[in-house]
Amino acid sequence: MKKFIVVTGLSVILMTACVSVDTHEPERDENNETETMMSSIESIEQAMEDHSYPKETIVHYELKAPYVYVFTTSTNGLSVSVLKETTHGFGWLNDYDVVQDMSILHADETDMPVLTVVTDTKETLQDVKVLDEYAKAIRFVRNEVDGYVSHTTFWVHFTDWDESYTTFEALPVDSVEKITE
Repeated sequence: MKKFIVVTGLSVILMTACVSVDTHEPERDENNETETMMSSIESIEQAMEDHSYPKETIVHYELKAPYVYVFTTSTNGLSVSVLKETTHGFGWLNDYDVVQDMSILHADETDMPVLTVVTDTKETLQDVKVLDEYAKAIRFVRNEVDGYVSHTTFWVHFTDWDESYTTFEALPVDSVEKITE
C-alpha cells in the first residue's frame, strides 16, 4: 500500500509540475494579426489602384519583406509591380508590363531579391528551374469564352542579389531550364 501511495504521490507531483498557466491570449493575437494583414492588403490594393491597376486584375502576391511583388493581368499578358513597405503603407517602386521570361532587379536596392519570371500560355511546360532550383508555378484563367477556358501559367523564382548581376547576361534568366513533357 505504501508503494501505491508513493507512486500516486509522485505521479501527482509530476503532473502538477508539468501544468503551466497560459496567460497568453491567442484569440487577441490572432485578431491583431488579421487586422494587420487586412490593412496591408488594403494598402497594397490602394497603391495598385493609384497606378491604374484595379484590384480585379490582381492574380497573385509574393511577399519578400519589405518588398511585395504584385502580379496582374493586362491587355498584353502578365504584369508585375514592385512595392516596398514603408511606415505609411506600401510605396511604389516600379512596374513591368508584359513580363515573360525575364529577370527583374533594381541595382540601387541591393537588399531586394532578383525575381525571374517564366510564362507559358501554350501549357507545354511541366516545370521550370532557375539557377538549378525549381521555380514556383502559379496558374490563372486568362480568357473564358462560352465555356472555353484558357490558362496562363507562370513560374516565379527569387534569388539574392549578386554583384555579378550588373549586366543582363549575368542575370538569373540566363540560367532558366524549361522542362517539357
